[in-house]
Amino acid sequence: MKGVLIPLFDHEKKLIKRIKKIKNGNQQAFKKLYDSYADYALSTAYAITNNNNHAADIVQETFIKVYRYIDQFDVTKSFKSWFYQILLNESRRYMKKQNKQAIAIESEQLLDYLNEQ
Repeated sequence: MKGVLIPLFDHEKKLIKRIKKIKNGNQQAFKKLYDSYADYALSTAYAITNNNNHAADIVQETFIKVYRYIDQFDVTKSFKSWFYQILLNESRRYMKKQNKQAIAIESEQLLDYLNEQ
């Protein structure tokens, strides 16, 4: 069991260093963070949307929010949980927006149909 805890600790330690660098404006550190979490984010967003384009849009917005709000992240907490919450919130926001657009299009099509009658 001890062997499992040491790599996790090292990973967390490296992640905290990376986040501190990002907070200080290091864009290369943000790129490394992106590279570490992009696949996870994309597969999660795809599982929610079942659409590659929507998933890619959600991931893009998620990383924009992470970059914008990284100063608010508490390094004593789990980054993955914080990141996941942003990803879920962005997924909900995006899907709500998509549903509103779909309803607006359907309503417009219905009005066009009724006007033709």
